[in-house]
Amino acid sequence: MRHAALGLVVLALVLLTLSTAHVRGSTLSVELQPNMREALMAASSLTQITFLYPANSSLSALLSGYNDTLSWSTQTSHNDDATKAFQGYLNSEYKNVTVDNMSVQFLLNAVANSTSLVIEKKVEISAWITGIFNQTKSGLSANLAWKSFVVTGRLEFDLNNQVVDINRVGSTLMLPFSTQAAIAGSLLTMFDNQKVWGESTINFSSLNAPLSQWHRTYSTNSNTTIFTRSSKALFNMTTSFTEGDEHYELMVSYDPSSTIIVPGYALASGNYVIIVRSPSETFAEPEIAGVVVALVTVIAISAVLLLRAAEPTVSRVFINQTL
Repeated sequence: MRHAALGLVVLALVLLTLSTAHVRGSTLSVELQPNMREALMAASSLTQITFLYPANSSLSALLSGYNDTLSWSTQTSHNDDATKAFQGYLNSEYKNVTVDNMSVQFLLNAVANSTSLVIEKKVEISAWITGIFNQTKSGLSANLAWKSFVVTGRLEFDLNNQVVDINRVGSTLMLPFSTQAAIAGSLLTMFDNQKVWGESTINFSSLNAPLSQWHRTYSTNSNTTIFTRSSKALFNMTTSFTEGDEHYELMVSYDPSSTIIVPGYALASGNYVIIVRSPSETFAEPEIAGVVVALVTVIAISAVLLLRAAEPTVSRVFINQTL
């Protein structure tokens, strides 16, 4: 229940902070939970694959008018193979990361006309992360070097009683045509031996700049620090295949951005987020001390005045004139 409620809060914050960012890009959001020494990661990977072919080709006849949508969702625990595999990719960036559990949502839409096939794939991975916090003299720190992780190989899940690799370009391209041998065979012949086939689509490597170089904002109203980063370059990969006078092209693109939400006042040092006391809290101590001193002074003066009030009237007038 705690995780579910927190998930709703994180989702609201992510939607708010990303509302002006890349609407159709890949996003990585992380909300730190210092009190529980864990973080909620939400990675949304959006990839577009475009396949161009001649209007008079056999593939055009097979693909024209094609329209299909595939969607699945699943959850895994810490001991599941898929969770361990995903943790392994995070460990490549920071070895102490542990993935406690995760959920995956998969959505793929494929639409084709006489000259092009466009596949849009969206993979959403939510995971609870531990092993990243450490108490230091400066404050509680969290290592976020794993924010620029890349799923370099297969990432397989049992989705709707079918084992699906949700990462590689080749797997994405073949998935809609698993029962259509002619189309699948043509795609394999053209691109199976090319680099693009094994390319990762869950790739946040462009976010590898140290957090100290990210944009940082702090809200005094909500007492929250937010770090944001957008990739300066859209990832594009294009490959081609020619047979006789027929030319085919395959293009892959995605555009990552990231948001890291930290409750409290936080600073960045390299890839570390350090949660420290806010300037308002730091300045509050002298202010409180001043109030205490002033209060003691008032009490002392009041006591003196009360004592003087018991003295003869002449003395009291004399004192008032002196003051």
